[in-house]
Amino acid sequence: MGWLDVGPRPWETEPDREEWASPNGYSCLILRVDWSGALCGYVTLPEGHPWRVLEALAVPADVHGGCTWNAVLEGEFRCGFDCSHAFDFCPAVHSRLPVAILAGLSYRTIGYVRDQTAGLARQAYLAAVGVATIHAQRKARA
Repeated sequence: MGWLDVGPRPWETEPDREEWASPNGYSCLILRVDWSGALCGYVTLPEGHPWRVLEALAVPADVHGGCTWNAVLEGEFRCGFDCSHAFDFCPAVHSRLPVAILAGLSYRTIGYVRDQTAGLARQAYLAAVGVATIHAQRKARA
């Protein structure tokens, strides 16, 4: 059985951390996890955001593998996802395994995780705006 020759290794040149603000003002963060070598994306949720009261897996966001984090991280309440699922290639774990075991796995690049994180920020903003609109409509009717 042959050993893996993954060719280009983007994880060797990508940053392990990246931060930016979304167009709607949500703080976005990407971190590389030491144990797996995979990237995770996070969005800071402000006080009163409707997702803050949910368990991670209950957050109604369409993001890679679903939300797997919804708690405080580095002093901020963040909602996030990881790229360490069964179908993901994790450099720190998988690059030492035989090729046959790795069939079908895909490495999620910083560009992919950036896009997914930006999408999560858009969804978080829309969820907050939707709740604020509902509250305003109820208040107007009262």
